Parts: sequence; C-alpha cells; structure tokens
Amino acid sequence: MQKLIVTSTSFVEGGQIPIQNSCQDGNLSPQLKWVGAPKETQYFAIKVDDPDAPRGVWVHWILINVPATKTELAEGETAGKEVTNDFGYRQYGGPCPPEGTHRYFYKVFALKEKLEVASKENFDDIMKEKAIAFGQLMGLYTRK
Repeated sequence: MQKLIVTSTSFVEGGQIPIQNSCQDGNLSPQLKWVGAPKETQYFAIKVDDPDAPRGVWVHWILINVPATKTELAEGETAGKEVTNDFGYRQYGGPCPPEGTHRYFYKVFALKEKLEVASKENFDDIMKEKAIAFGQLMGLYTRK
C-alpha cells in the first residue's frame, strides 16, 4: 500500500497535542495535512483513536468522504461526513485520558470511491478492503 505523509502545525510526530485540541479546552481538531496520494484517489477518510484507553481502542473521530481535492484541514475544520465516535456523537472528540499519558493516532486513508456506509464498528474492515494509501501522525496527551 502506498504511504501518505501526514503532518500538523499543531504538533509534531511523538509530540504533545495542544490543550485546545483536547477535551479540556476547545475540543478542536488539530490542523492536519497529507501528501503522497495516488492519482486515482477520489476521497479520503480520517480516523483518530487512542489504543491506550482502559477499555481498549477508543475512537475519537471518524471522517469519511473527504474530497480528494482536500489535502489539508485547518484547526477545527471538517469536510465530508462525520461518523459516530465512542463518545456517542458525530464530531471530533479530543484527547481526554482518565490518567497518565496516552498516544493518539491521526490516521488518513486514500480511497478510490465514496463510502456509502461506515461505522466505527466496520471502519477498519472497510479500510483494509478499500484503502489504496495510508499514513498517520501520533501525538501524546496527558490530562492536566
């Protein structure tokens, strides 16, 4: 699978996610940018999750059907369609660990076609089947 390079002006790979991008202040999605999509890309999908959550992987955000012309999201910006996350709503839910430092993975997938149906339960299986490129950016957050 081809590799996307995902970057952010909000934080660097392995760096601290700013408080305004957390549940503690603002709950704004961070700025994200990605490059390296194959020519046949028609859409992107984004998933943010926390594999260090006490109950297993916690899904903070799923965004599907982002047009291929959109290769950057400003802080707090959305595009496409938001899917219900583990908080039970359709929007970005920032880092909010109960204790300690957790890792948050901002994953971007390139797709050849629009997704008609996606849920947090079937998202990973759909990406295994349909993604033609993938990249991620990992940030850390410790609740203050």
